[in-house]
Amino acid sequence: MQVGHPTVQELRDDRIESYVRTIQSSLGSQDKVQLLLCIIPGSRDDIYGAIKKLCCVQSPVPSQVINAQSLTGHPGKIRNVVQKVLLQINCKLGGQLWGVDIPLKQLTVVGMDIVPKSHLLFLLHYP
Repeated sequence: MQVGHPTVQELRDDRIESYVRTIQSSLGSQDKVQLLLCIIPGSRDDIYGAIKKLCCVQSPVPSQVINAQSLTGHPGKIRNVVQKVLLQINCKLGGQLWGVDIPLKQLTVVGMDIVPKSHLLFLLHYP
């Protein structure tokens, strides 16, 4: 997986309009945006919702929003947060989270999970 060099943009305020305007400007540039990563100052559902709406609906691009407060604390906590974020980014860019080498050919795996008020059936077929 090839990832280009990031472009860093810092906002002067935390208004939703500032985020939307800056993201739209970045997505409209000549360079193709592979991933949009936003670090927001706190737990703001309104900012998170605006970013996700823009990146999922209006201008589809993989996005990751991180609460800056989750990047503070002892090194072990920060390392866990960064590892989880990197796994999410890897998956959003088309990478595998994990894999299993199944030596059998023509294998069908059926699994069932029963949840109250719904029945889910998952069927995986490996030709």
